[in-house]
Amino acid sequence: MSEEDKQAVVTGVLTPRQTVDLFADAAKAQHPMSQYVYGIMFVRGIGVEQDGQQAVKWLNDAADHDLAIAHYALGVVYRDGTTGLNEIAPDERKSAYHLARASALGYTPANDALRRLSFEYTRDIQ
Repeated sequence: MSEEDKQAVVTGVLTPRQTVDLFADAAKAQHPMSQYVYGIMFVRGIGVEQDGQQAVKWLNDAADHDLAIAHYALGVVYRDGTTGLNEIAPDERKSAYHLARASALGYTPANDALRRLSFEYTRDIQ
C-alpha cells in the first residue's frame, strides 16, 4: 500500500486513483449514473485519458437506462465532437436525436440546446 493509500485509510478520503476505480467499477456493474459520470470523465480527460469512443460507450450505456442527462451529454458530444484519442466527429442527426430524447425525458436544458441546434441548422441552409 502506498503512502497516499495509507493516508486515505486514515482520513477516509479517497485518492484520485481510488475515485476513478470506484466509478469504473460502478459503471461496469451497470449503475446508470456512474456510467454517465465515467463517460464524462472520458470526454474531459478527468482521471483518465480523453477518449471519445470510451466516452460515447459509457454515455450510451447510461442512456440505455433512459437517463436524461446522459442523452443530453451525448447530444452535446455529437454537436461539438471530441478531442483526444478516438475522436468523435460532429453528427447533427445524432445530436438532435439525443437532445430531443433528453427533452422528452424532462431535462429542460435540452430544450434550449435543441432550439439552438435547429436555429443554427436552418441559418446554415439559407
